[in-house]
Amino acid sequence: MADFDGFPSGKVRYTAIPDLFFSAVLPEIDNLAELKVTLHVFWRLQRKSGDSAAVPRPAQEPAPTDVKGHGSGQAPLYIGLSELLADRDLMAGLAGVAATAEQALRDGLARAVERRTLLQIDVAGPDGTEPWFLPNTERGRRILDQIERGELEVRALSPRPAAQPVAHPNIFTLYEQTVGLFSPLLRDELLEAEQQYPPGWIAEAFKIAAENNVRKWTYVRAILERWATEGKDDGTNKRRTEEDPDRYLKGKYAPFIRH
Repeated sequence: MADFDGFPSGKVRYTAIPDLFFSAVLPEIDNLAELKVTLHVFWRLQRKSGDSAAVPRPAQEPAPTDVKGHGSGQAPLYIGLSELLADRDLMAGLAGVAATAEQALRDGLARAVERRTLLQIDVAGPDGTEPWFLPNTERGRRILDQIERGELEVRALSPRPAAQPVAHPNIFTLYEQTVGLFSPLLRDELLEAEQQYPPGWIAEAFKIAAENNVRKWTYVRAILERWATEGKDDGTNKRRTEEDPDRYLKGKYAPFIRH
């Protein structure tokens, strides 16, 4: 676990959470996924800025085909499941809490909805119906009531991910799919590797490990280190890799790989 250097001096942003959460809700939460998800949703909701939309719909007017803002000019007070799944910080923090990070997210959301800390509504979007989540505040309840009474029409737009979009699964997903569950002690090393190497390299290194049936992080790491040191041939020597699955078990990286 990396040491925390403390909060910086000067101007820092804060997230507002009702005091009642700490006196009435927090003492009752006994699940780590629920706690992490609930706090993260509160934080994300206060920083959202127009990824989805809800606007008043007069009875005589047709439904809008493309909505980009909140009728009142305020930032939306809801967040979709797809946005949370795309949040790399959240998913990294949930890794190891359950069998998969996605399972931990879904379980945490379900518990928060059952506890009524969060409210849920299913919204039709470009990829089908998606659950959206609102805080159980006066404003959240009012919005949900207006939606249910047909006074607000909501339409899911393509969500903006919390971080730069990537074309590959994150390193925790790749690890779980290729190697299996990992210990919390390995989390920082995986995060460091994800920051150090291109996403395409990481995905390909895990793929090579799976193809060669050497499902070890040390093997994947040796591939990445070799590419970083000697250069990556971009597939021109792919046959040699397939013909010699022990390629990364030999040479100067061998002492670091446990057979």
